[in-house]
Amino acid sequence: MEIYISKSGERFGPYGLVEVQAGLDAGNIQATDLAWHEGLTGWCQVTQIRGIIPPAQRVPPPPRKFEQSTPTTAYKSNTTIIVAGYVCAGVSILFCPPGFGIAGLVLGVLALTRGHTGHGIAIIVISVTLGFIGLCLGVALSSL
Repeated sequence: MEIYISKSGERFGPYGLVEVQAGLDAGNIQATDLAWHEGLTGWCQVTQIRGIIPPAQRVPPPPRKFEQSTPTTAYKSNTTIIVAGYVCAGVSILFCPPGFGIAGLVLGVLALTRGHTGHGIAIIVISVTLGFIGLCLGVALSSL
């Protein structure tokens, strides 16, 4: 639908429905400005165009809820998880590969869920790799 706008005697357009709504929301088009599109017998107020929602009737999205932690608390918590993940991953090559490897894997996933994608993926890869190497070394050394 091509919509034309009449504002202070000047005509503008054509605009799409989304563009008119955005202009109305931004205040560039007023609710009292006139609009016309094919199929109308005459000009009408913009808010009378089917599909246009007047700004007063638009419902804003609900406010986002944020955690009550302070930035330093959140930072320390995430740093602890990341450091512990790397330590578990590294130790898994020498001591109890299944236990430390799985612990590193879990801490890597936890880092991922907290938004530390790079560290999370690195911890997971290192845990799996070094855990596997540790298992292979354990089997090889036990057969000697």
